[in-house]
Amino acid sequence: MFCSLCTKMLPISYVDLSIWIYTVACIFSKGNGLGYYKVVAPNTIRPNSEFHVAVSTQFTAQNTIASISIVDASSAGKNLSIYDRLVVQPYATNVAKLEIGDLQPGNYKLSVRGEGGIDFQSQTNLMYARRSYAVFIQTDKSVYKPGNTILFRAIILNTNLKPTSEVTAEPIQVYIEDGKGNRVKEWRDVSIPRGVFSGELHLSESPVLGTWTITVVVHEQKYEKAIEVALYILPKFIIKIDAP
Repeated sequence: MFCSLCTKMLPISYVDLSIWIYTVACIFSKGNGLGYYKVVAPNTIRPNSEFHVAVSTQFTAQNTIASISIVDASSAGKNLSIYDRLVVQPYATNVAKLEIGDLQPGNYKLSVRGEGGIDFQSQTNLMYARRSYAVFIQTDKSVYKPGNTILFRAIILNTNLKPTSEVTAEPIQVYIEDGKGNRVKEWRDVSIPRGVFSGELHLSESPVLGTWTITVVVHEQKYEKAIEVALYILPKFIIKIDAP
């Protein structure tokens, strides 16, 4: 399977202005018989996600049956029961939505086989990536003075920006480190049934100055936010008003 884009520039002159029109053409792979096909899919597979595969056909008069499967080559070609079939009409595109479960690291391959209108067989390697999360760490301000209280919260969501069970089922770890890397406060095995954790830390009158770090650990993945602890004085200014 191969798909690429080629660009062609056509100049059009009108009076003294030159206008350039860009036309984009797509090169399709040719099947065993007549016609062309195109398969588009991500090159990365992630656990607990939805994997989309788009199949298009051109220059054929019959429907094409596309069989799509994901195989773990590291397990002697074991089929992972991730399978779907599509009916692709001529000059049309159909999309398969494969539900990916809790996969372990492996050597995964995507295989697409077409029958009917166009006969073809395509296979490509997939990169494995650990499930990722969207973690937003918010603070009430970015710079703190000695004696201030750091107020913060962490919002943990999945890749669909929802606090689903895969995010809230296991506890998380939160800790704050000062400017010298000392762990000042820690929250262990915190439950987040709604995907939100709120915390605070009161600074002493003589804390370590510099860049402090708030760290959230979700399923062995770390997310950090930097804040500043510094001695600062708000600038003074004078307003002079001349009354009429």
